[in-house]
Amino acid sequence: MHGLPPMSLDLVDGQVVFATQPDKPVCSLYDAGMRSHYEEKTGGQLTAAASCKTWINPGSFGCAFVDLEVDIPLCKVRINEIVNLHECGRIINPKLAEGQVFGGMHMAIGWSLYEEMRFDPATGEPRNNNLTDYKFPTSMDMPRLRCEFVDAHAPCSAFGSKGLGEPPTIPQAPAIRNAVWLATGVKINELPMPPQLLYRRFKAAGLFEEVCRV
Repeated sequence: MHGLPPMSLDLVDGQVVFATQPDKPVCSLYDAGMRSHYEEKTGGQLTAAASCKTWINPGSFGCAFVDLEVDIPLCKVRINEIVNLHECGRIINPKLAEGQVFGGMHMAIGWSLYEEMRFDPATGEPRNNNLTDYKFPTSMDMPRLRCEFVDAHAPCSAFGSKGLGEPPTIPQAPAIRNAVWLATGVKINELPMPPQLLYRRFKAAGLFEEVCRV
């Protein structure tokens, strides 16, 4: 717009200024944006590029707490509440991070209790390759979800953040498994844990006989 070399300019408090004379404004960032979009002759898209190379990949940390109930006669697990706690560096967008955790919790509940692929042992073809027979949790099946963050600064990243992609999906399955173990005394090392599997494990453990005696 002004025929000035880009390296001679800088941004200070919303103003485009000379890099060597920061107290001398060229124009406001608002005016630059408006002119770049609407100026008939000199208008064009404002673009910028930056890169940050890291030499280490710090781990993200997290854990999950599950409150659930087990109906032994019906072999059903009802999750009342799940709380996820994560340390993933500096939280840049809290709402987006919270949504990422909630989505991961939903996915983990699905493969922990519902999403079982069944195959024909003779042909290997899937028996439940449709949304009627392949079960996954709907909004009606979701428990109370809550997440908290330990806000810390990761010095190796551009803004102090760390990964929050897969961590929210990881701790739910072992937390649900351990909660079922604490509630029933039965250790289950298979996923998912639908009622059919719980029935076989509970029957082998003699839980139905105990319920009948009670």
